[in-house]
Amino acid sequence: MMWFTLLLIVCLHEQAFAFQPSPASISLRVTPFKPWTHFDNVHKTCHCRAHTDDNLEREAGDQSNVAGESTNSVLQGAFEGFPLGLLRKDGFKKLPPLRFEDLDLLFYDIFLIVNLSLSISFWVTHRVDFSYLPSALNDGCIFSLFWILSGLYHGAFLMSAVDGHYGSSDAAGGPKAAAALGLNTYIGAVNMRLVFLLASSALQNREIGAIEELVFEIGCGLLLMTMWRALHSYVAPRI
Repeated sequence: MMWFTLLLIVCLHEQAFAFQPSPASISLRVTPFKPWTHFDNVHKTCHCRAHTDDNLEREAGDQSNVAGESTNSVLQGAFEGFPLGLLRKDGFKKLPPLRFEDLDLLFYDIFLIVNLSLSISFWVTHRVDFSYLPSALNDGCIFSLFWILSGLYHGAFLMSAVDGHYGSSDAAGGPKAAAALGLNTYIGAVNMRLVFLLASSALQNREIGAIEELVFEIGCGLLLMTMWRALHSYVAPRI
């Protein structure tokens, strides 16, 4: 029950000290990240017409600066867009603010994740055996904490998450963008969950546990949270 208590403390703390939505976070937009445009600029610079010796030296220096800025921009965009950049061709120019704005969405996310763990354990894996409910509740709380951490990284609890961090008037936003955001958030949470299981098993020198239940939970949760975020984006009112 330690993880349940920790999750309860986190939820109560965020409810008591919730941030008000700021215009900067509401208008958070995804900046297109197109590394090939930088290489096009370098390619065009290489084919400039001939100038005097002074101009050639100046252009050579400018070209090296453009190439250095291009490399830095590519590396920065690839790092800051990970793992969002794996599924989309554009990434965040910078990380979204680490803030909880839509607490109702956060609490319903936690309810769905915990309910999924309890349902799989009670109805599928252990066939109506109440003795396994505490461990299933513990697993659900652990995964909820990882969902919160991944959601903070992706900005999944901001008001702008309803349109996938696109504007409400942008054609790229809407349920599809919100579903992609939920999918990336869930993948990040699953990665942390697997690392936690491997680390705890190695430290305690024991087996990981019920692999079939874990695989079933990950597969169903992936579908559940993606569809839920798309449905929320579809029915949520825009201000």
